[in-house]
Amino acid sequence: MSLPFFEQSAPIVLPGALFAGSDYVPKRDEERLTKQIDCIRTFVSDGVWRGVGQLAKELRRAYPKVIFPENSVQAQLRNLRKLGYRVEKRNVAKRGLCFEYRVLPPLAPAAEQLSMGVSQ
Repeated sequence: MSLPFFEQSAPIVLPGALFAGSDYVPKRDEERLTKQIDCIRTFVSDGVWRGVGQLAKELRRAYPKVIFPENSVQAQLRNLRKLGYRVEKRNVAKRGLCFEYRVLPPLAPAAEQLSMGVSQ
């Protein structure tokens, strides 16, 4: 049994401006996007390298009631970086661009206070 890289005991606490954009409507989108980032953060706590497509497929299997379009997964990886998580990226294609990502726990204590874990 592998242990996660970071603690997962309490819901993620999001700063007010994490989700934004011209099409963002808090009443419509906040609950859905918060659930999405919670699931992604929980799932990637193993530190395994994955492409966005692979991650989206695995998330759909693990959380069938949550929608995970690849663009949203990519955006949530950026949001995790904004929260202080170390989102590492590597090019796995010999020619062209094909990236894999992995998420590691925050380095800064302030970032750990922002997100102390995710309840399942």
